[in-house]
Amino acid sequence: CHHHTYYYIFLLFSGAQYFQWELPRIIKYIQNHFKWDQVSLLSHSMGSIASMRFACIFPDDVDFFIAVDSLIYDDYDLNLVLNKFATNIVKGLTALQRLEKEPPAYTIEEVTKKWHYGTRKSVDLESVKYLLTRGVKQSKADPTKYYYSRDSRLKYILFTPEDRKFVEALVRRLKAPTLYVKAINSPFSADPFSVEMRELIEQLNDKYEFHFVPGTHHVHLNNPEVLAPLIKNFVEKNNLSL
Repeated sequence: CHHHTYYYIFLLFSGAQYFQWELPRIIKYIQNHFKWDQVSLLSHSMGSIASMRFACIFPDDVDFFIAVDSLIYDDYDLNLVLNKFATNIVKGLTALQRLEKEPPAYTIEEVTKKWHYGTRKSVDLESVKYLLTRGVKQSKADPTKYYYSRDSRLKYILFTPEDRKFVEALVRRLKAPTLYVKAINSPFSADPFSVEMRELIEQLNDKYEFHFVPGTHHVHLNNPEVLAPLIKNFVEKNNLSL
C-alpha cells in the first residue's frame, strides 16, 4: 500500500469540543477510513501538537512528521486554565446551539483587519486575503458583508496541562523522521520544558532535524519561501515522497 500524505485537518463531530486528545483520535479515524498503512504528517500549531501525539502513540503508523512552530503544549498557569474551563464549556455549548444560524457579518475590510489583529498581527494583512477565499462566506442577510465560516466551537479550547513525566514518556516514543521548524518571533513552545523536550528528541532520534527561521507563528503563510527549501531537503535526504 502506498504511503499517503495527510495534511492535518481538524473536524468537530456533533457535540464535540476542541480537546487535545480528540485530535490524534481523528487522525487515526481518517487513517482507518482510507485503509492507509501509514500517514505522513505535515502540520502547524495545534495540528503539530496533535500529530506529535499521534506519532508517539502510533510510532509504526507514521512515515514522517513535519511540525511548524509547535510540538508540545507550553507551560500553563494552572489557575488560569481552571478558571477558563467553566467559561469555555458553557460557550462551547452555546456555539453548538448556534451552528445553524448565520454569525455576525462585516465588510471585507473589517473582516481582513479583524483576522490580522485577532492573530496579534501574526498573519500579515497580505496573507489574510488568501485565507479569505476559504475562511469567509457571503452573508445572506446582507450580500455586501461576509462572516467567518469556521466552526465557532474552535474558539473554546479545553487545554489540560499534563504531568511532565507523562509528556517526556510520550516524547521518548517518537521515532519517525521528524522535521521541526520554529519561528523566532513566535512565543509558542519557547518555555524551558519545551526546549528540554526538543533537545531530548535530538538525542534519541537520529532522523530528527531542527531549524530556527525568521517569522511569526504563521510563518508558513507569510513567508512560505523560508520553509519550502527546508521541507524539500528533509524529504530528499530521507528518501521520502510528498
